[in-house]
Amino acid sequence: MSELIDHRQRLRALTAIDSTLLVEAGAGSGKTALMAGRIVYSLAQGIEPGRIAAITFTELAAGQLLIRIRGFLERALRGETPVELQAAFPKGLSDAERIRLTTARERLAELTATTIHGFCQQLIRPYPVEADIDPGAAIMDAPAAELAWQDLLEAFLRERLEAADEGDPLVAFIEAAGANSAAEIDRIARFLRRSRSTDPVAAQDATKWLESLHEAVTALANWLQEQLCSEPSTVELVAELRALVQVYRRALQHGASPRALMALAFVPPRCSAHTQKLTFRKWGRQGKWQSAATASGLSKAAGTALSREGEALYQVVGAACTALQGAVAIGAFEQLAESLRPLLERYQDYKRAAALLDFDDLLATACALLRDPANEPVRRALSARYRYILVDEFQDTDPLQVEILWRLCGEGTHDTPWQERVLRSGALFCVGDPKQAIYRFRGADVATYVAARERLKAADPECILEVTANFRSYRPILEWVNERFAAPLTAVGQPGFQPLAPTRTPPDDAPRVVRLTVPVAAADDKPRPSECREAEAQRVAELCQRLIGGYPIHTGRRPRPCRPGDIVLLAPSGTELWRYERALEDRGVAVASQAGKGFFRRQEIQDLIAITRVLADARDTVALGALLRGPLVGLTEEALLDIVDQLPPPEDCAGSARLTLWTEPAYVADTLARTTLEILQALAARALDTTPFALLGQAVAELHVRPLLIHRHSGGAERALANVELFLEMSKPYAARGLFAFAADMRTRWEDAEASTEGRPDAQEHAVHLITMHSAKGLEWPIVIPVNTVSEGRAAGGPLFDRSDQRIHYCLGAFRAERYVTALDEEKAEQRREQVRLLYVAFTRAEQLLVLPQPLEAESGWFGLLDLRLDQLPTLDDGGWGSSLPERIPAQIINGQDRVRFQHEAQRIQAARRALVWRRPSEHEPAGAAPSMAEESSVFAEPAADAMSPAEGGALRGTVLHKLMEEVLTEEVDEAAQVLQTRAAELLAQLAPAPVEAPPISDSPAELAEVVRRTLALPVVVALRTRLLAEVPIYDCYKVAEAPRAETLISGVADALALGVDGTVEAVIDWKSDIAPSERVRRLYREQVRAYLVATQAKRGLVVYMSLAEVDEITAA
Repeated sequence: MSELIDHRQRLRALTAIDSTLLVEAGAGSGKTALMAGRIVYSLAQGIEPGRIAAITFTELAAGQLLIRIRGFLERALRGETPVELQAAFPKGLSDAERIRLTTARERLAELTATTIHGFCQQLIRPYPVEADIDPGAAIMDAPAAELAWQDLLEAFLRERLEAADEGDPLVAFIEAAGANSAAEIDRIARFLRRSRSTDPVAAQDATKWLESLHEAVTALANWLQEQLCSEPSTVELVAELRALVQVYRRALQHGASPRALMALAFVPPRCSAHTQKLTFRKWGRQGKWQSAATASGLSKAAGTALSREGEALYQVVGAACTALQGAVAIGAFEQLAESLRPLLERYQDYKRAAALLDFDDLLATACALLRDPANEPVRRALSARYRYILVDEFQDTDPLQVEILWRLCGEGTHDTPWQERVLRSGALFCVGDPKQAIYRFRGADVATYVAARERLKAADPECILEVTANFRSYRPILEWVNERFAAPLTAVGQPGFQPLAPTRTPPDDAPRVVRLTVPVAAADDKPRPSECREAEAQRVAELCQRLIGGYPIHTGRRPRPCRPGDIVLLAPSGTELWRYERALEDRGVAVASQAGKGFFRRQEIQDLIAITRVLADARDTVALGALLRGPLVGLTEEALLDIVDQLPPPEDCAGSARLTLWTEPAYVADTLARTTLEILQALAARALDTTPFALLGQAVAELHVRPLLIHRHSGGAERALANVELFLEMSKPYAARGLFAFAADMRTRWEDAEASTEGRPDAQEHAVHLITMHSAKGLEWPIVIPVNTVSEGRAAGGPLFDRSDQRIHYCLGAFRAERYVTALDEEKAEQRREQVRLLYVAFTRAEQLLVLPQPLEAESGWFGLLDLRLDQLPTLDDGGWGSSLPERIPAQIINGQDRVRFQHEAQRIQAARRALVWRRPSEHEPAGAAPSMAEESSVFAEPAADAMSPAEGGALRGTVLHKLMEEVLTEEVDEAAQVLQTRAAELLAQLAPAPVEAPPISDSPAELAEVVRRTLALPVVVALRTRLLAEVPIYDCYKVAEAPRAETLISGVADALALGVDGTVEAVIDWKSDIAPSERVRRLYREQVRAYLVATQAKRGLVVYMSLAEVDEITAA
């Protein structure tokens, strides 16, 4: 094997463990193996695993790195030196190195391999006091943080609007901005939240600029009056400018108040001098002044001179007006941003009170910990703890992350800028590729990478290593990429370019970079982007169908036919990717989509939303109809009309009968509809007793959602099943907010057609991949097809952080100030530069074939960012490798089952069956109740028919009373009357399915608090009070002589247990909220407590009727 072109650089990266290095590793160069190899070599030299920290971009990458480290270590110890380490250990391991690696293997768990956020968490966790965080602080995941933010924002806006303060910038903004104000407030507040340490650029006083405008207009008017001739259009212009000044003067007569600034920003005064974009038009009056001069007996040259004098004064007016408009727009944003600070503080206070940290907190807290001069001993301790830090994907770091690394690995005073800190030898090893810096939208900054590279280079010119050997792509692909990207990536603003060195040669002369012509049938002369996408989707789907099963893929000595998972469609954005998904599926090609944002467009998600809405609100008959009519149940409209027609009329005889969730199933003749209704009713009965995740998970199982999807998407259900799992995951953060809130949010997001990424299928090798170019980073496929490139990327806009002045720039309303325009132009330029790098990332994912679609009628798009010379590329010819995807012919299934065989097998199953009888005393099942089929298959079975109706005393009343008793016994709540009343009111507000304007007196907070206090004062409760445990789960299992093959399982929760001094259970207590229980109900309660007496072996049971202040005592049989 010949030596690699970058052999020396790789060897130094592996073995120079006492040198701080930056390795610029190109695409496909094996940088993970390089990092893993350096770590294994460090361990072999005696560095302890606990002193090494490897920081990766994702948790997945961290896991892969650990796997690679362990694999290298094990193989080296077996004497099988990995190819990647042969340069470091040319003669294998020495005896000393073997001993060190053997010791390190036992302590490998001490090595840190995590993301930058995980690393920051490890930095601050041992020092909660110094970091000013709660010692038990937990990390908020993104969904939980999003829900908390939405709740706080909604409450914040409601409070400010109810106060209706005319001087409040927030109120003034909402009045001026109109319908889109809420979304704009959310966007601005989120930006401020991410830029917590940055302030908006300060606005100049608008009233001062108004005076400047007034002076400029006055100067122009005075000049006009002094002239010997008059030009009519200039006279009209001066009159309009004077009127403009008066409009501004009236608006700002009481200063730059929020209401004045917002009104001027969103409805700016105009005159004929303004363009549509509110800039000043050119003077354009020279000819008119020449005519006016000659008409007054002056020369044409005099007219020209007068025009130039007037133009100079006009330009001063324009500059003053532009400055005034900018002061208004910037000032309005500054006031709005300041008014949103309390929201940001409230969000911080919420997290602090709940002992929570989000991902931004981890970075900010860690950096603050290292910056504080009072924490210098802590910084030194952490620097010693993590003596060797290795960073992957260094080009995707942001300034804060780089500062954390420099403060840990470098020395200097606390006020020394991170760029000037002196790094310790060997303390930092970074791997990155600035050509693949594509995460600016996440805060990554390639300029920070370049600055760090320059600082490292200034300290040691030899510390920058170029690793360029590519092990991924065939030579023709790399040669084409090098040629096309060399100039664009060395342009101004780009980080530079190093060509990739190929190591793989294709087995034949077939073209490896090809174009795919895409004819576009346009309705007009110029095709719309949607028409280009549709044409491209159909053409690409046709190509994929041809490739699968025919195109040769070389993965070993012999080629094999292409599989669906060998192909990836890479999209720069998720716009209309459903077209590609539909085109592939129409041709029978399975697709695993991670790029599309059509989650809420999918039928399976609409079915799940319908289920959620039905279970959350029995009155939602629209959702019930959609569920029954949809493919999940599949009733026809005629069947639904027949069901409704058979229902009995309402008791009040008002209106016609309606099918609802609580319609009596006995009235429904249709078997499928009746079964579905029974399942939904059983699930809805538990809606208040469990979490949305658990309830919907059970609904998916009992309604057979997964089997139905597998049947519906024969041969390609992975995508639909992944979406079901993602929907269930989305319900997890709603454990406290409840099913009603989750249903409302899902309905809103569905109705708004919100763009949301779909779930990730597990079996992706059987499907063509469709993902974004950003998500493809670090991955590779034999065949890569970039798609959806016909339109340019989304233009920059909204609030911007300008790194040149470290300020936030934005303008409210219609006008764009010069400073904001400058920042916006720079952001757009940087965005275009990053788009070039994104295409570089996409093209370098290809191993064996890169296909570039070329819509024939498209005039611009992503491919227009650089000169690809598509017309010079060959087109893709099948070359005899196949023409189509083989037809899928259903296999003939021979059914050998008959009645006799079925009965025989059923008897064998019944004879071998071991029965389990579930008893749930808390649901008041009769002691001898036989289990139904549903009960045998699920713990969450429907209650027995003899169960008590939850309406007695009210389910809400019972829940609140039980919760109050639990919190009093656990000392979470004091039993003072006012405290109990306040807590009862909170519980009623949280648990009520809908707001109740006038609750019954029996359910008022005062009455509920009094019931609790009266119960606690009962003599039998007072006697046991100090020994009571609240809400204790009860489980038991026993057999009865009458059924030796059956086991009876008891499952429930005792409201309270009284324990003896030896820990045994003396008494079981059940709190009841009933107001007028019948004898049948009392009998059921006694049976419940007797079951718990059997399970706990207690001698005494108490049924405490809290509303009646009565106690029913039961003794063990």
